[in-house]
Amino acid sequence: MRAVAFGTAGHIDHGKTSLVKALTGVDCDRLPEEKRRGITLVLGFAPLADPKGEVELSFIDVPGHERLVHTMIAGAAGIDRALLVVAADEGVMPQTREHLSVLEVLGVRGGVVALTKSDLVEEELIEVRRRRSAGAPLGSLLWTGVASLAILAAGYVPLAIHELQTGFTETRAILDYLGGGGRSTDTGLLTRVGLVGWRSVTWPLVGLVTDRPLVSAVATVIVAVLGTVAVLVGRAADRAAVRWLLAVLAWSVVALAIFAPSLATVTPGLPNDHYHAFLDPIVLAVAGVGLARLAAGIGRMPVAGGRVQVSDGRLPVVASRALAVGLTVVLVVIGVTAWPPLVAADGGWRLVDEAAARVARAVGGETVLLDGIPSFKSDAALRFPLLRDGVRLLPEVPAAAGAAEPGTGDPAASPAAPGRAVLVCDPLFEQAVGAACGGPAEDAWLAGDATRSGLLLVDRFEAGPRRVISVYAPAAP
Repeated sequence: MRAVAFGTAGHIDHGKTSLVKALTGVDCDRLPEEKRRGITLVLGFAPLADPKGEVELSFIDVPGHERLVHTMIAGAAGIDRALLVVAADEGVMPQTREHLSVLEVLGVRGGVVALTKSDLVEEELIEVRRRRSAGAPLGSLLWTGVASLAILAAGYVPLAIHELQTGFTETRAILDYLGGGGRSTDTGLLTRVGLVGWRSVTWPLVGLVTDRPLVSAVATVIVAVLGTVAVLVGRAADRAAVRWLLAVLAWSVVALAIFAPSLATVTPGLPNDHYHAFLDPIVLAVAGVGLARLAAGIGRMPVAGGRVQVSDGRLPVVASRALAVGLTVVLVVIGVTAWPPLVAADGGWRLVDEAAARVARAVGGETVLLDGIPSFKSDAALRFPLLRDGVRLLPEVPAAAGAAEPGTGDPAASPAAPGRAVLVCDPLFEQAVGAACGGPAEDAWLAGDATRSGLLLVDRFEAGPRRVISVYAPAAP
């Protein structure tokens, strides 16, 4: 009877011992320490009976831990064939290559490749792992990458068409912006990177960092802890994915700090740039992976470098899960308390709708000139509700010589002079205007055009903390 000895080979936690047990019915992890830690520490031996009695098969199970490679060499020295075990969910790993090198040095030329844990991945990925294990070319995978890039490029087709039709206006504006150094800033690059990174990490959880800086700092620490767990704990493929996400996050923060320096400045009370909002899914994904790792129990999962930290008893696993629950509760509380109020600070739609109704009663059915103070301040917040109430408004940009704006079909675009004027003054810009809302600023507006000299104030009221509305009518003849 011919005797053949198979020796297992492969990365830690790829299922070598489980495969031998499935084939022979013998559990080679017989020591209490191996049972407790969940890894193979010493050589294991298991026979496999041949029903025909032609071959006497036996298996030598070796450790996969990088620190136990000397034990693996001792076991592989007496084998005839190799049983190379590769987990489908991780593929070829450092100890997979190391064990293959040992087998080559020892002169073991033949063997079997076993792909384990195939139930954890999709069939397409299993095929990729099988080809990589066999050294087959990855042509189909490369074509998949090319197809993915083509799909991404297709998303830019509408923008390309727009640029071709408009003479590349957007492209030239971006180049001019970059050529001019973007917005001026007094903040150094490293400081901008830190501030932009802080805003990017905390925005999806807390909102604007200046609103709650202490809570933002707590959220930053939590995300950093969860990101560290996501990078160090779990399957290699998952850890690699997290590293890619973090690399995208880091690269984007640096790019934003260079090309959008305004992100490093937050002006309370004013709309602020949020170009970093596209990073929200990355931040939430990394935090979610970290929470999942903690919830699964760090003590039961492989960590970076091929080491396995297995808990003594259940206490560390329970503590890991308790930490996951605690951090989840903290993040939920932070998120819920960051919700905007049911009614906006400026009174919201209800207040502006009431203001529009009051203006409509004051102007009657006459044409109205609506303007804002300062001039760059949009009057859209009041323009829409006035139009909704049927008030006739002059266009925002009147045509030359008082002519109607061509092609609009808007009754507001009338050549007739306005019978009333409505001013919306924002007190936040009083310093920029050089006069206070509620009198001086409006008087300066009237004095700025001789045609307004005959207008008299008929109503003035505050429609929220950021809106002083004044209604003027021509003086009686």
